[in-house]
Amino acid sequence: REVFEVRGGDLWLMETHNPWFAAGLGEIAGRGRTVSEEGHAVAIVDINERADGMVLRIGSPEIHHTLIVGGRRCDLSRLAPHARARFEVVARPRWYALRGVRCE
Repeated sequence: REVFEVRGGDLWLMETHNPWFAAGLGEIAGRGRTVSEEGHAVAIVDINERADGMVLRIGSPEIHHTLIVGGRRCDLSRLAPHARARFEVVARPRWYALRGVRCE
């Protein structure tokens, strides 16, 4: 699970949460700090890194890649499994769409 924030029209990566500690995870100087979570999980918090958009290969319907914006959930895996998606901040009306499917 990744946590992003929109600041000044830019997308910022704030946190990443992983269900287990794996190779490659850990602190990188100047890029957040590692904290333990319940069940041998780990989080990297206080990242504060400009994301400049993000590309994701959406997983299968069983994966349930879910976008949550303003408390509204959209199961991307149900709408566009295995598709390549790019996320960026754009000025739009207060609704969110993926391939013409409205997510509220």
